[in-house]
Amino acid sequence: MTRELNKNVNFVHFLDASSILACRDTILCPYIALLEPITFTPMNNKIIQTLASKTATIVLLVLYALLMAIATIVEKFYGTPIAKAVVYYSPLFLFLQLLMIIN
Repeated sequence: MTRELNKNVNFVHFLDASSILACRDTILCPYIALLEPITFTPMNNKIIQTLASKTATIVLLVLYALLMAIATIVEKFYGTPIAKAVVYYSPLFLFLQLLMIIN
């Protein structure tokens, strides 16, 4: 397989000889790369398996519940604007939500 840059859509994708012949001068040419299988290295597989495990789900949910409880206490004593600034919009809380989405 050769690596080519499609200048019409500005992204890199992989094409083999049959794909080049099949999609020459067609509008579907950029989408050929989406049909090719993605291969993961052992390191990528381990990371994906860890993020998609039940244990990771439980840890993330417990941590999320703990942060929500802390936010509730902060909100009770200091008010909603402080709770938003300290907990809800903190990078840790947003990163935790991103990890939950990935999980």
